[in-house]
Amino acid sequence: MLIDAASDGGVLLGIEPEPGNVVSDAASAARLLSELGDDAPVGIVFDPANLLTPETVSRQARILTDAVDLLGERIVGVQLKGFELMDYQLVFGLLEYVVPVPLIVQDVLEADAGRVRSDLLRRYSEPEDSE
Repeated sequence: MLIDAASDGGVLLGIEPEPGNVVSDAASAARLLSELGDDAPVGIVFDPANLLTPETVSRQARILTDAVDLLGERIVGVQLKGFELMDYQLVFGLLEYVVPVPLIVQDVLEADAGRVRSDLLRRYSEPEDSE
């Protein structure tokens, strides 16, 4: 079993909820973690854009807050990608309640890496109500 192999090898498995996966949202991720138990070497890769659709983006505060409430202590990494309607101040505010974890930025060209880093640091340091 994969869980046993990961445990024996000291490896932590990361599950990323996204619509195309069996674990498609925060609720199904929480259910999986519950079924596997607290000692399972499994954590969540939190990608807030994967939890939203064009139809739900206007409710992102509730959706993302609920997701962090459900998964927060099991989040082992955060993945961000360009999503123009994402409230990054909200995301960073929610992540303050999570143990510091690695942040992965997806789909960035090498030439844009410095600009993206600066932009994320700026967004991280801005108060939530600055927009």
